[in-house]
Amino acid sequence: MLIGNKQWLPSQLYQLWDIAYELDVPYKCIAEHTSDGIAFITDYTLGYRVNLTPVVNVEPISSTPNTLADNWFTERLLLVDCQISNIDITVPAPSVMGWKTLTFKKTDSTTNTFTVIANSVETFDWQTTITAWKQYDVISIISDYTNWYILEKPLLNDSSTVRVVTATWSVSITDYTLRVDASAWSVVLTLPSTAWLDWKIYDIKKIDSSANTVTIDVFSWGQTIDWQFSQIISTQRTAITIQAYWVEWGIM
Repeated sequence: MLIGNKQWLPSQLYQLWDIAYELDVPYKCIAEHTSDGIAFITDYTLGYRVNLTPVVNVEPISSTPNTLADNWFTERLLLVDCQISNIDITVPAPSVMGWKTLTFKKTDSTTNTFTVIANSVETFDWQTTITAWKQYDVISIISDYTNWYILEKPLLNDSSTVRVVTATWSVSITDYTLRVDASAWSVVLTLPSTAWLDWKIYDIKKIDSSANTVTIDVFSWGQTIDWQFSQIISTQRTAITIQAYWVEWGIM
């Protein structure tokens, strides 16, 4: 960190007299830091404070962490590598975090996901989990001592995502446009659960001219597509657009 034309290491931030001299600030200066790792130089005579903390502390994550052992107070950016498996990250209770911002970013290109999970009864904008699916997806949250609030989360609807399907397929959360070729045999598409997928959209189109059908099934019998358990497309170039509404899918 560059302060007054001199590079300071984090361990040097609390050297009061050297920093005070380097900043050329008055004698009545106090170096201090808060419980969340923020370091300050405070001049109580003139009433100003200089923040000495690096903007970002980076922490790599490649497996489900033990939150009790992690130094959450100093972490700002967490780079999550899901190459080996899906990763669950439970954040601490906001009551012990204060006005803390945490940012998570998925760095790998696999289909594995990472999920940020709220602690106990707290939520993220009334959600208990947030999931990142694609490489470079970002989740950013801030606490207010009571709850966590979402600053940024992955987009559910990315119209640039196009998949050609030629066999029975479990539709992914990251899918958007599905072009179905049923020329070899009939194809069944199984939708994911609508849980936490509010307003998720799928565009599904049959592109072949065969007599084989494309069947769109729900994830569970507790969910429907406009009160039907399935929808069938039997004609070439016929398309259907569906959207998630809490506990069901609706045809648009």
